[in-house]
Amino acid sequence: MEGEFSMSSRNVETYNFVLARKIMDKERELEKLANKDGEVNMLDTELEDYMKERGSEEKSGGDTKRKRSAKERIGPRAEMNTKGRYEVTEDDLEDRVTDEIAYRLREPKKDLIERIVKVIGNKKAIELLGETATLEENGGVFTMDGSRRRTPGGVYLYLLKNTPSISKGQIKKIFFEEQHNDCKSKKAAQKRRRNMVAKKMKQAIGTLNLQEHDDVSRETFASDTNEALESLEDAGGEEEGQEESASGIEETAVVYNAADLEVF
Repeated sequence: MEGEFSMSSRNVETYNFVLARKIMDKERELEKLANKDGEVNMLDTELEDYMKERGSEEKSGGDTKRKRSAKERIGPRAEMNTKGRYEVTEDDLEDRVTDEIAYRLREPKKDLIERIVKVIGNKKAIELLGETATLEENGGVFTMDGSRRRTPGGVYLYLLKNTPSISKGQIKKIFFEEQHNDCKSKKAAQKRRRNMVAKKMKQAIGTLNLQEHDDVSRETFASDTNEALESLEDAGGEEEGQEESASGIEETAVVYNAADLEVF
């Protein structure tokens, strides 16, 4: 008998509340499924239209952003001058050896080459130059991810780092000044950022229209702002103190500047 009742049977004596509830739940479920299918179909259509539009833009040379290749970012790769201008020997002056090595490697960081020659000596520096020329003639050395070839200067530094006869102490001595300059640049950038944040916070305070009767909010906001500004200044002072103390310790962990190896 239960199956014979429907929503049209509204008579008081025959109305089955349990069955009516089941029918209503089923109708709601069917309605939800229909709406869900409609939304999915609409999303599929929009996605398909978007992909078609994007494909047409790429074909027509649209302004789609993409990551530039290393060649575009750092320019064409400088080729090593294997012959050079003149021959150098271990008996030559360090300045002459440095100048010729930098010229053959097309290396703009001449001060780095100068420190290398000063630390490891003319003989070893010239040997590394010969090994670099051999590798370059045989196709060069690729970066760790294999995406591109290292520059001649990068190959020279790679050999310097991986030569067993050159100690870690010598490596640290060569790149200590390089890392020290990087730390100074980072420190200056952090200081500029702190000043910029403090300036923006003060400007924001000036533009606020706090109600005069809201004394609690005014005091709380002012207190929080002062604490934030003080924390920025304290953080800057702590960083300066840590860097100054670290620069005076000979055992500071200056292993190697990865940028000198990977960026070349």
